[in-house]
Amino acid sequence: MADQNLTMHWHGLSQRMAIFSDGTPVSQWPIAPMHYFDYEILPGESDAGTSFYHSHVGFQAVTANGALIVEDVRSPPYHYDDERILQLTDYFNKTDSVIEHGLTSNPFVWSGETNGLLINGVGVGIGKQNDSSCKLPVVDVLPGKIYRMRIIGATALSHVSMAFESHENLTIIAADARYTQSHNVSHIQVGSGQRFDILFKAKTIDELKGLNRTQFWIQFETRDRPSLYRGYASLRYKFPGAKRAITPPAPLIPPLSLPNTTYSWLEYSLQPLIPNNFPTAAEVTRRVTMTVQQFQNGSIYWSQNGLNWTDTQTRTSMLIDIYKRG
Repeated sequence: MADQNLTMHWHGLSQRMAIFSDGTPVSQWPIAPMHYFDYEILPGESDAGTSFYHSHVGFQAVTANGALIVEDVRSPPYHYDDERILQLTDYFNKTDSVIEHGLTSNPFVWSGETNGLLINGVGVGIGKQNDSSCKLPVVDVLPGKIYRMRIIGATALSHVSMAFESHENLTIIAADARYTQSHNVSHIQVGSGQRFDILFKAKTIDELKGLNRTQFWIQFETRDRPSLYRGYASLRYKFPGAKRAITPPAPLIPPLSLPNTTYSWLEYSLQPLIPNNFPTAAEVTRRVTMTVQQFQNGSIYWSQNGLNWTDTQTRTSMLIDIYKRG
């Protein structure tokens, strides 16, 4: 870029073998405009799974991002025929610089709610969901196949609830790039930074003939915000030799009813694939309560248990420290 700094963060990778290539301020200082830095990524066997990358400067992460898939060294513990990536991002009707300036100003200026949710960079802004001239995201599948859907929450603000019309049996097999025991759900809930992998079983040709349909809706909505955004993507079945079907405009009436609650989805049901030695809830002998509060005094700041932290000095990043000391 000609006029902005940039770093890249690898969300989901520990970077334990390349701590100087993590994109965060403690790891490296920003890359100056028109300069370059060769990132070194050395994922281990345990890093296999669904992650993503994003800029770690200003508000750039809302658009400078993408999927980062680390493939398994061995055969995955679950069988599937193919995979699809569904990466969710926010869309704002303001530039990054305007939003960043407001969030860091005194007095504080809020960015406003998201103007849309995108899947793989495609979507429709608020108030335009039913506009036939607007392009909707499309996810193509083949009849009778099992897909690993890698769902990535790359949103800056939105907590998202999502479901697939007439496809209620979804099986979660991984969370945040770690395999889990299989767990069946009817909808997906994903927050900023989260990733869930699900097994999606496509309908057979006979099932589609019985329904007389080859196109279904993926419905996704924001949660826990002052206003609700509802968007759609087309789940489209493809047939060998058939012409590509035209995607219809979004439905006027939502085909699905998604739950409003967000606090009891998987918190006490999802388990790791390989049991760990963490203590059970019954073995807890000490509880620590952390109270987080938001304060507004011109700008916005947060405190934990009544205390807030401010770094009073500019610290040397790990990358610069390595250059200096070897």
